[in-house]
Parts: sequence; structure tokens; C-alpha cells
Amino acid sequence: MRGSLTRPILLVFGILFAIYHFGWRGETGIRRVRYGVSSNSRSTGARTNPGSLESLEDLGLAEDECRDIFPGLMNEVDRTVANGPFKRQLAALHQIYRAITSSPTPFVYARPGHIASTATTSSSSFVTQPASKAHSFPMPHFSAWSWALPFLNSLPAASSVITNLEATLPFSRKDPRAVWRGTPWFANPSGVNPRLRQDLVRVAGKGNAAWADVQSLDWTTNSASASNGLPIQDFCRYKYVIHTEGVSYSGRFSFHRMCRSVILTPPLEWFEPTTHLLRPVFSTALLRGRAEFEVEMRENPRAHPSKRTREIWPIDVNPDDANIVFVKPDWSDLEETVAWLEAHPSVAEGIAARQRDQFVGGGYVSKAAETCYWRSLLKGWKEVAQVDEGDLPEGVTFEDFILSPEAR
Repeated sequence: MRGSLTRPILLVFGILFAIYHFGWRGETGIRRVRYGVSSNSRSTGARTNPGSLESLEDLGLAEDECRDIFPGLMNEVDRTVANGPFKRQLAALHQIYRAITSSPTPFVYARPGHIASTATTSSSSFVTQPASKAHSFPMPHFSAWSWALPFLNSLPAASSVITNLEATLPFSRKDPRAVWRGTPWFANPSGVNPRLRQDLVRVAGKGNAAWADVQSLDWTTNSASASNGLPIQDFCRYKYVIHTEGVSYSGRFSFHRMCRSVILTPPLEWFEPTTHLLRPVFSTALLRGRAEFEVEMRENPRAHPSKRTREIWPIDVNPDDANIVFVKPDWSDLEETVAWLEAHPSVAEGIAARQRDQFVGGGYVSKAAETCYWRSLLKGWKEVAQVDEGDLPEGVTFEDFILSPEAR
């Protein structure tokens, strides 16, 4: 039994180890794949035209081409690599490996997608770098491949449908309400507002607000689709899309960013690969004006945004440069923010346009960008976890070797 378990366990654990710690041993032997064009048809030294439709389908971009065409895409990888090699995580993983492979009975190790950071929680992994106020999830969401829900599908499929919708529906003709669908209890108990979704339903739920179309998903039909769910592209029919993070980051965010709509959300606590590209304007600055906003920030320690939020988002921009609006975490100024945007339609439309133009127009939702990022992510792990050839003294134990400079 033990022998039959060892091979699949080693395979699965190796994949988990590589993905979790950004692994790749180099580009050698990786076949360059390009949709519709063989690798041999690419002339030596030729470069894909940055920003062209062709480049967004090109899965064989070199690293310098990836960085030219998708500026800022690799920031999360570069930031993590700059932290340098890791040791304690490696030791912990080898402890787990030893325990699994030596088990006399079948043993399953399952790691959750989110690990709470509370003092009372025992976690299977932990951060050894200086603590950050923001949480990071540097792997692309699986919806870039496919999401097996009838109202979501994949990012590429949704992008095509949304592009057709946006081409025929001007911002001025969109539904002026703020829209949201979701599961109220699905929230992070250690987040800034553990009742984030419940509070949203209380403030703007069905029957409570004429300016909003906010509903809890009804799963009573016990099917794969809630009875009041919306196809993902239909969110783009609204001027304002409300976004909520869940237990961790929310996979729907990438879908919403394809809309030419204003995204309204409390300041994000989780950073995905392209979250750092957001240019937020805080609702307080929008409603009170920049001068009054700055005074309130200096004089009122409880002002929005909080000190913690400012550490995560140290810079906000003026409305004419913003591509997203951060409202208060308790949603207390959500209605006022929607009313302000309705009274300033050119500002609202500008925020919506910049949102889609950056994410979709910049190609960050494309297959090429996703492929570029994965390669950069894996190569980044190689930079901090590679094994160099070197002379080792005789008799060194494996436990000491794996933590030594020679094992990097």
C-alpha cells in the first residue's frame, strides 16, 4: 500500500510545492505555442507589435515583450523575488513531505485557498517576511482557463460577450442603479468588516433602496445556478457595479473589470496580480472635495480611509484620473456616492471608461498576458529557490543540506 501511494503523493506534492512557492527551473525546453501560427513561422528577431490584437493571442512572447506589452503585470512577482530566498517554508514543506510519504495508511493533505491570520489560528503555512497590511494572492484566477458555472464560464468567453454588449450599449443608456448579487455569509471573519456582505444587503437590499439592485443569491432550487442570478455580462448593463471580497479575494473582480461601468467597493484588502494597477478615488474625497478631505484626514483619526487602509493604498487620485471608487467599509456613504455620480455623469463615465480601457484595452485579460504572468511567476520562484551545483563536505545530513546556501 505504501509503495502504491508514494508516486502519486510525490507528484501532487511536487506540483503544490512548485505553484505555492513560484517554481520553475528555467525556460529551457519550454515549447513556444502561438494560436494559429507555428513557432517556425516567426522570423528571428521579429517583435510583436505592442498593443496589437495579434499580440493578445500570442502565447510565445519573450519576457521583454511581455513587459513591454503589459507594463506592471509582473510587479507582484518582482516584489516577492526582491524579498530573497526562503528557508523556514522549505523546512516546513519537507516536514510535511516526510510525514506523508512515511504514513503506513492512506493520508490526504489538503491546503485551503485561504489561511486566516488571527492569533488563535494554527496554519499550515505562514509568512516569514515583514508583515504587510495587504494580503497577496499572486496566482492568476482559474477562470482564465474556465469556471464551471453556467452564469460565469471563462474570462476569454466573457470578454467576447461583454465586448459585443459594450459596443451597442452607451454608458448613458445603462441602468442607473448599483447592482450586486452574492452570498451574504461568505465573508472574511478577520477582515476590516466581517459583516461586509450582510451590511450591504441591509443598506441596499431588495426593497430597501430604489437606487440599487442588490440581492442575496437564492439557491433554493438546489441547482448550479441561483434563481435570481445574473449572467456575468448582464452586470455590464448597469452604470454601477458593487464589488465585495469574500473569505479572501473574489474571482468575479476580473469579470467586473471588463465592464465600462463604475466599480464601487470598500478598499480592497487582497491583491491579485493586477490589483496594483487600480487608481482609486475615495468616496470621501469625491463627496467632500479634495481640500476638505485632506483636512478631515489630518484632524479625524476615524475618517475614511483609515490609517490601515492608507498603508495599503497610500495614494489616491482625483476623480478625473480614477478608474475605481472606494466607499466606506460599512457602506454608509454608498447611496450618497451613487447620487453624486449620477449628478456628475461625465465624471462617472470617465471612471467607467478608464476602468475598461486599462484592463481590457491594455490586454491584461488576454491569454497572452496570463501566459506571460505564469512564466514570470514560475521564473520568479526559480530566482529564490534554485539549486546551484557546489561542493559539499562529506557526511552532511539532508536536513542541514536543504537549508544550506548550496541548496539554493
